[in-house]
Parts: sequence; C-alpha cells; structure tokens
Amino acid sequence: MPALGGKLKLVISGAAPLPQEQEEFIRTSLCCNAGQGYGLTETCSASAVALPDRPDMMGTVGPVQTCADFCVESVPEMGYDARAVPIRGELLLRGPCLFSSYWRDPVGTREVLDEGGWFHTGDIVEVVEPSGALRIIDRKKNLVKLAQGEYVAVEAVETCLLGRTQDMVQALWVYGDPLQRRLVAVAVPHKHYLQVWADRVKVGSGEGGSAEGGAGGLGAWQRLCASPSAAAHVLELLQSAAKAAHLNSISTPAAGSGSAAKTVSGHGLHPVC
Repeated sequence: MPALGGKLKLVISGAAPLPQEQEEFIRTSLCCNAGQGYGLTETCSASAVALPDRPDMMGTVGPVQTCADFCVESVPEMGYDARAVPIRGELLLRGPCLFSSYWRDPVGTREVLDEGGWFHTGDIVEVVEPSGALRIIDRKKNLVKLAQGEYVAVEAVETCLLGRTQDMVQALWVYGDPLQRRLVAVAVPHKHYLQVWADRVKVGSGEGGSAEGGAGGLGAWQRLCASPSAAAHVLELLQSAAKAAHLNSISTPAAGSGSAAKTVSGHGLHPVC
C-alpha cells in the first residue's frame, strides 16, 4: 500500500482484543497478512501469536509459543469446563519465559504462581480445534456480584456490546455496584454519528442541538452529550445490542432516574445509568 510505504507485509495486533471483522478489514484494505498476539508482563511479552498466513486463525491469538507449556483449568463458577468440547477455562502458563516473582510481594506472587510453577493468567480461553489456537473469551478476575447474588463478567459485556455498536460508540465502560441490582455503562459516542442523529431527530438547542459550533458554557458537543435525549438514544443502542447478543437482563445496562444527563469531565463521556 503506497500510503504506508509500499512495503508493508505483516500487521500484528496486541494489548487488546481485535474483533474478527476488524482483522478481516485490515487484511483486505491493507493487502497484507494480519494476526493477533497475546502476552503479559509476567510472561516476558508474547506467549501466543497467530500464524498470519492461516485464515482459520482469524479471531484468535494463535497457538502458545514453544518457550512455554500451557494448560486450561476449569472455572465451574463461570460455567467453563476444560473437559468439555470445546475446551474452555482459565489459561495457565509455565516455562523459562515466565517471571519468577513480583518484586518484594510474596503474597501477590503466591496468588498467581502455584506450587507446580503454573502462572494463572486470569484469562478465560477457548481452544480452537484442530489448529490448537486460543481465543480469549472472558476474564476470571472481573466478576462482579450484584445485590441479588448474580455474578456478571463486566469485561465480557463490554466486549460484546462494543463489538455490536462500534459504528456508533467508540469506547465503553461497564460497571456493576455490589449494592445495586443492574449494571451501568459509560459510553463515548462517535461524534459524527451523534451529530447526524441529533440533526435527524431535531434535538432542540435547549437539549444540545447539533455539535457544530457553539460558544460559551460547555460548548455544543458537550451540551449534546449532556442531553437526556442523547442519553436515552445511546442507552437504546446498548440495550438493542444486548438483546441481539442474547444477554440476559442482569448483563444489560439499565436506565436509572435522573443521572443520565451528566457529562463527565467535558470529554464527551456519556453516562447511561
């Protein structure tokens, strides 16, 4: 691709999950191979890397590198069984590439390194057969217990909802309070999308209006993000995405009274409570 120098052969993504549709877009638009990698500080960076010339590994982080052993441990409280098909559970790693301990933190070290030398990553994986590639599907440590006693994996909810609303929402944070029965979400909408929506439904200037221009106060964009109508619209997007993904009511962000119209720190963060 001339815009990138004309010599681009390979793109590797890491640090955060890359939805499969985005990986396919990168391969198509940049005319090169692309893949994902997985690793942690404790594993000295890359522990698994997808083979970029293998289309069947799209959406995965590939097989574990030869410098490490891995196993999958069942997590019954989350419904993951390492003996079922497909194999799902917490990823454990062991090998010379791993750290030996946290600096001056023996308690923290014992929490993640067991007596057999296995490092408990806290990541829930699915083993994809027959390639043996790993797909990260959840986090063990991010369970939130709500007031009614139900556990919710908030990171999984974030990934699911953001993947289905990425054309409208550019960032999403989901939070569960142990004293409350439902989740709340803070969404950062795409500016262009919200502008077009506001112009189409004619959100009044008292509520925010178009995000172009505006003088004084918070500015037109911040006023739009602070409008109750915009809050209700973003909430509706998230709830529709949750319904399409067959999430239950506990895992679906819910509307609350009066707190949906606040703008956070002037950054366009739009609470949907």
